Amino acid sequence: MAGAISAIDALKKNGHVLCIVTGRSENNIPATELWVKEHFPNTFKGIHFGLQLSPGTSKQKSAICKENGIELMIEDGMHNARECAEAGIRVLLFDQPWNQGGLLPNMDRVRSWEEVLEKIAARN
Repeated sequence: MAGAISAIDALKKNGHVLCIVTGRSENNIPATELWVKEHFPNTFKGIHFGLQLSPGTSKQKSAICKENGIELMIEDGMHNARECAEAGIRVLLFDQPWNQGGLLPNMDRVRSWEEVLEKIAARN
């Protein structure tokens, strides 16, 4: 997404600890780690996968966030955004055609990475 690399670099330079929480399965670990290493070297503290290899062992993004002390989620899926907001995690939801609908009190809709940076700066 346009502006992602510079925004993520700015967040790291401003002292934010960054993690990736993804719904991808553990099958995708090598490809995902390679992509992150190539595009965001030394940027993220960790990559957390929600879908494990064993059937029935998936983990909600909110649970992963809680386990890792993640207080803010940047998301584009309404289901995940609502689940995290209901768990007390602040959510910045990228505006997309597939995630329209009402927002919960702990959610803000954003349209760009620049707006993500503005929202985060306004809260600090």
